[in-house]
Amino acid sequence: MVLKCFLSLYLLFAYTVTKANTYSELDLKYKLRDFDSILEEIDDIEEDLDYKQNAKIFELKALALEEKKNFPEAIRIYQKLIKANYSKYIRYLKSKKEFKFPKRMFFYYLKTAELFVDYYIDLPESYSLSKRRGVRKKIRSYLAVVKKMDETNDSVAKVFDRMKQFDTHLRSLEYNRSYFVYTSIVSWQNFFKVSDGTREAKVLSTVIGNCLGGGASWSNIKYDWVMQGCYFSGKSTATTENQAITYEQAQVPVSGFLAEAGWMTKSFAEDVSLGIFLDILSQRGEWDTKGSFELSETDYTRAGYTLKTKWDVSSFSFLISAGRIFKNQSYLFQLQTSYNF
Repeated sequence: MVLKCFLSLYLLFAYTVTKANTYSELDLKYKLRDFDSILEEIDDIEEDLDYKQNAKIFELKALALEEKKNFPEAIRIYQKLIKANYSKYIRYLKSKKEFKFPKRMFFYYLKTAELFVDYYIDLPESYSLSKRRGVRKKIRSYLAVVKKMDETNDSVAKVFDRMKQFDTHLRSLEYNRSYFVYTSIVSWQNFFKVSDGTREAKVLSTVIGNCLGGGASWSNIKYDWVMQGCYFSGKSTATTENQAITYEQAQVPVSGFLAEAGWMTKSFAEDVSLGIFLDILSQRGEWDTKGSFELSETDYTRAGYTLKTKWDVSSFSFLISAGRIFKNQSYLFQLQTSYNF
């Protein structure tokens, strides 16, 4: 009987020493930031471990998982530690009477709330606030428990503020639609052909005028998506390049429309944007055939692209753009002023 008791005490002592040595080795590896080794070693012996008797070892595993940004698995471990060690205290959380909860229980709940916030922030920014609702609910529920345990502790406010600050950032990424009207000065050049019946020559037309229109934008703190269109009214000066045929006209009325759709980035500054647009330009002019002259390709609808720079000042936006309308001779230039509703 005495021998049996001695053997039991010896085995218990040996187990305690082994457990202490295992924890010390793992703790040293954690301090050396050898997180992969910690996870591998605990995975090998986890079947023989108990969440109540080996709580410190599981804490190290949770801390290593946190460093590896595996927040869901770290959360799972703290939840199991709470269930294994403090389930009998959970019923006191709903009690209105004051109760002194174990410090480790406080730590587990606070750590779980912090990890849920880490997980929340680590989610792709494309996840909307509505998709994150379930995680926010979890964060609030754990913080409510932490506050119940110790109302004087300011940890709750710090964790909650971290989540709220990220919510503010997410709202800044949401696209908001707005409308605007604008006026712009537009200029471009293009060739058309003139013929006197036997000879043919190119005529260079230089157009400048004003474009009035409006559009809509979908914007967040990083990007703008824009659709706009305007009606153009201006004048053209046209001259032939071939001396064999003389054709000149000034102040030719030209009208049409310019439709644009594009994307802009605010990478440089919050009020300065740079982007690229696809354009459709349509023009119709009142050129004179002057008797025997025949004209072709004076009226057209063509596509192209422009690069735009925008500067936002209060409700106004100022844009400068230059680009190509395919088949046209020169760049399309535009100076635009918009009023945003």
